[in-house]
Amino acid sequence: MARRLKKTCMLALPALAAGLLLAEAAVRVLGLAPEIGVVRRGRYRLSDNPLIGYELVPNYRSFRGGEMTDFKGKSNSLGFRDREHAVEKPDGVYRVIVIGDSVAQGFGLEDDDEMFSAVMERELLAAGCNAEVLNFAVSGYNTQQEVETLKAKGLRYDPDMVVVAYCLNDWRQSCGYIMDHLLAEESKHRVSAGIMSRLKFSALARLVYFRFVKPAALTDKYAQLNENTVEKYFDILAGLGKEHSFDVLVVVFPNTYSWNEKGYDPRHKAVCDMAHGKGFATLDLVSLFEKESKENKMFLDIWHPTAHGHKVAGRAIAEAVRRMNKVSVEVVERFRQRQGDELER
Repeated sequence: MARRLKKTCMLALPALAAGLLLAEAAVRVLGLAPEIGVVRRGRYRLSDNPLIGYELVPNYRSFRGGEMTDFKGKSNSLGFRDREHAVEKPDGVYRVIVIGDSVAQGFGLEDDDEMFSAVMERELLAAGCNAEVLNFAVSGYNTQQEVETLKAKGLRYDPDMVVVAYCLNDWRQSCGYIMDHLLAEESKHRVSAGIMSRLKFSALARLVYFRFVKPAALTDKYAQLNENTVEKYFDILAGLGKEHSFDVLVVVFPNTYSWNEKGYDPRHKAVCDMAHGKGFATLDLVSLFEKESKENKMFLDIWHPTAHGHKVAGRAIAEAVRRMNKVSVEVVERFRQRQGDELER
């Protein structure tokens, strides 16, 4: 019996080896296994808050840009594409915090001054409003991540208004490879040196290990990031607004498919209706972008506005902020005139 079993095993081993070699080759050719060699560290890192998932690295400088996940230049001490801002709000300053994704982060723009948040600030200052606009946008974020970031990093800046730059894909996470890359890196760090030394030689072994052994706990931890939590987080944002005394303006950005022969994408109205139901002001840019697109290039791709698109958006948002706060050139001039009259008396 033992001799027969040994013979059977001896016959089966070549077939097993051939099968493993074929599987190894298939996994390599199809690129199914994660690499565990040198992992590029870039502008992003995993967040301690699983409801955020990942975040920007503070004071990180890139000379590349040109990718949805990157921008040229140095981030501030919070990691955002913005200048430094004092935590304590100066007297008389009206503070606006912008939350959003790659649109608000200025994908495709070489100059930070071209971003709609910078245009907003210049427009408000020109109108006589002593405004300061802080940009807390992160590429790929959904509404949940944006509001959680506001809670974690923005509220201590005492905003008077929060502008939500809403894109039609913000109901889900759209971060490209950022999260997958960081999870792979996290998995790599959790593998012992001994296992690492073996896994690096076999794509099949890496596929089995990372697909079925290690990643489950990691991916389950961040599962909520792929759920539609927009209404839930609009509720949370409404509560934060009441608690911390700031207004909310939801700005709905169009994409190249937002208008067609049948009219506007119904999701624009759905988001605005939801926002109104939470007590938020809204600004839907779809008709403005459609009008401007007849004479100017408004999009770099499906989602991201050109510098001209950012200028149009920034001006429109600044006007909406002025309307909400009854701040305009005429009001400011009348106020200044009254002050002058009182001084003359």
